[in-house]
Amino acid sequence: MSRQNTTLIKLFWHRYCKVVIFPAGLLMLSSCSLSMSGATANKNASVSSANRPNILFIMSDDHAYQAISAYGSKLIDTPNIDRLAKQGMRFTNATVTNSICAPSRATILTGKHTHINGKIDNRMPFDDSQQTFPQIFQRNGYQTAMFGKLHFGNNPKGVDDFMILPDQGDYINPDFETPNGTIRKQGYVTDIITDETLKWLKAGRDQSKPFMLAYLHKAPHRSWWPRADKFAEFYGKQYPLPDSLFDDYASRGTAAKTAEMTIRKFMLPVKDTKVSADRYDPRYEPYVNQKDNIGVFERQYTDRATAQQKIEYEKVLSQIAQDYNDNWPTMSEKEKTIWKYQRYMQDYLATISSVDDNIGRVLDYLDESGLAENTLVVYTSDQGFFLGEHGWYDKRFAYYGINENAFTGALAGKNQGQSSIRRARSKFRLCSDIFRCGGYNTTRRYARTELFTFVNWSGTKVAT
Repeated sequence: MSRQNTTLIKLFWHRYCKVVIFPAGLLMLSSCSLSMSGATANKNASVSSANRPNILFIMSDDHAYQAISAYGSKLIDTPNIDRLAKQGMRFTNATVTNSICAPSRATILTGKHTHINGKIDNRMPFDDSQQTFPQIFQRNGYQTAMFGKLHFGNNPKGVDDFMILPDQGDYINPDFETPNGTIRKQGYVTDIITDETLKWLKAGRDQSKPFMLAYLHKAPHRSWWPRADKFAEFYGKQYPLPDSLFDDYASRGTAAKTAEMTIRKFMLPVKDTKVSADRYDPRYEPYVNQKDNIGVFERQYTDRATAQQKIEYEKVLSQIAQDYNDNWPTMSEKEKTIWKYQRYMQDYLATISSVDDNIGRVLDYLDESGLAENTLVVYTSDQGFFLGEHGWYDKRFAYYGINENAFTGALAGKNQGQSSIRRARSKFRLCSDIFRCGGYNTTRRYARTELFTFVNWSGTKVAT
């Protein structure tokens, strides 16, 4: 492949960084803080809009690379995410710097490590005086928009239009924060986020400007509520057990032995496996926090779904409750772990199926509209997730399986043919300067460039 026909010829690894594993995500910003000097901005003002690519940044929440067929998953087929891998680049050794939602997202937005941007956990307030990458694009002539899950703040900076979920958001009939206040949309969250994204692409943007669009899914975050038809489709499927599902942690440290992430004990029967609250017998698992177990189920489903939606969900919920109540009391500990694991996989993968279907809707529109000829599409997740390895769900630890993520992207219409990038190591962080695709020079505050050369959209090398 010639240099002139590919935008990303070489990737650059930065010292003092970890690799971003964001499944296909912030390839461009997660490792360094980027700012535009006045001189650089003036210089770039002459860059033709026609020569600057549109940027579509797609991110999901807790999507494990083990659940993407482009990464060899035997659990599920993800044909639309695979399209990006086939048309562009697939990163096989990318890692996050902090595998928990809000801190990881803060790193993506600011290009700074957690200890620098200050967002150390999901509760600590985010210092919104910090510059974020959408602000830089907006300031330099891009139209910007954000739809979906941000996870902190109700008024994101640097976006011309937005519709974001408050905090974690809901799967069924979710509320959204907009420039005009809070609204509720009826339907399934993954479909709604995609509907709004497509609406903006078709009628909401200024076609004279390039765009930077953040398309951000809530799924597959816990509690893994599928759409009703996917709930029925995936219920009853059986998945292979991970080799380490019954890890006894005998050779592992205190953290592994005491982690509150084991499927058997900490995956809750009502909240997670969806044994309906009105059919659940708390004597079966008396150690469970009932407020969290039942309260979350009622808030996410009982108090939110419409009567018609409940009719559709009840087709599966009734089967789950009957199976649990008939069999749980006589199951062995091993059988109980397997039962919860299968319920976990059924719902987790069902939500991913909806994500993949909807990404396909957006990619199809890019192709049909001709936008694919000048759009950089990137897919990632804020971090990975345990899918039963070591008997766990969740993330948080800097262990293999959650610190690594899927990460794939395509320069549609420009970069044809699959390639894989394996060079990244856990001691590095990948910071792909997406700004350079727009013809911009940047300054780095926290990461020193070692090997990097970027080629911009037109094939001209940009100075680092």
